[in-house]
Amino acid sequence: MLAEGATWDEIDQELGTDAQGKSKLIPANVDYFTVRPRDCQNPKMVEEIYKLYADKDGKLRSFPVWFPVNEWWNIIPHSLRCFSQSGIKFRSAFREKGRRVCEFPLEIEPGRKVFNGRPWGERPCEPDTCREYQTGECKLGGVLQFYIPGIKGIGLWVLPTTSWYSLVRIKSSLEAVSSITGGRLSRIFIDGQTPFVLKKVLDKVSRIDPKTGK
Repeated sequence: MLAEGATWDEIDQELGTDAQGKSKLIPANVDYFTVRPRDCQNPKMVEEIYKLYADKDGKLRSFPVWFPVNEWWNIIPHSLRCFSQSGIKFRSAFREKGRRVCEFPLEIEPGRKVFNGRPWGERPCEPDTCREYQTGECKLGGVLQFYIPGIKGIGLWVLPTTSWYSLVRIKSSLEAVSSITGGRLSRIFIDGQTPFVLKKVLDKVSRIDPKTGK
């Protein structure tokens, strides 16, 4: 199915789940990005990306990017999210002064029309004491939104990630540049080249063992 261009969601659905009701697909990390025709509204863009930026072995490990906005939180929107079989159960959001809240869909009264979609309630978001977060049901997810030089079209490219470490490092890099440019991150080009390059590299990180606290 992969060779035929099927999406991971389609492959996941075809394989079904195991005895515990979990996906049979087990992700394996590699040292390169993967872009497939089904990922794009214009499949020809994939050929252009690899033609411009792939290494000699045909793998895409780094490429330049530029951003359409100045706010880092709009470049890498992210949240904690918890899903049930019927859809999203909880999601985090930010309010004034960086205050994080937990949003959840409210029940709709039968027979009543609701304007502007399902209403949402909110409560404080406290991962340290949250049952869903502590059991692993609620997880961090985010995307990096960007344009790629040399690739035509007005559509944003979106790279999803569940890595807290990647999001923190990207945020730090954006803030460092912003402090130098007086808050500007949008459309920065030096001699026609963007200073931002997206790379995939292997790295080691220190993690806390939840069983021992070390």
